[in-house]
Amino acid sequence: AQHTDESLLIAFFTELYHRVYKDNWPEVVVLVCTEEAVHFFNSFVLLNVEREAVHLVTVLQGSPLLEADLNRCSCSTASDIYIVSDTSGRSNLAAAEEDKQNILRALSVRRRCAN
Repeated sequence: AQHTDESLLIAFFTELYHRVYKDNWPEVVVLVCTEEAVHFFNSFVLLNVEREAVHLVTVLQGSPLLEADLNRCSCSTASDIYIVSDTSGRSNLAAAEEDKQNILRALSVRRRCAN
């Protein structure tokens, strides 16, 4: 998440936690790869997510390629799973490599959480 374009994340969470949908605000688990990303994302949530919704967002460190981490996130019972690409260009990955990694993440989630 630390390499994801903040404007994309702001738009995502603004829509997800829009006041019109308050009665249906979901619980969200964000899985990020490093401890630094956990701190970044926790700060991001405090600054950018609707105050009344902050308690609904949990940030965990892990990998969508590991079954144990997907289990910690309760992916098998999730109603929706989003994989957010790095659109910032700060990860030093070529676009094709970023796409490849996201495809692997999506396949891993699909294989382990087919429902």
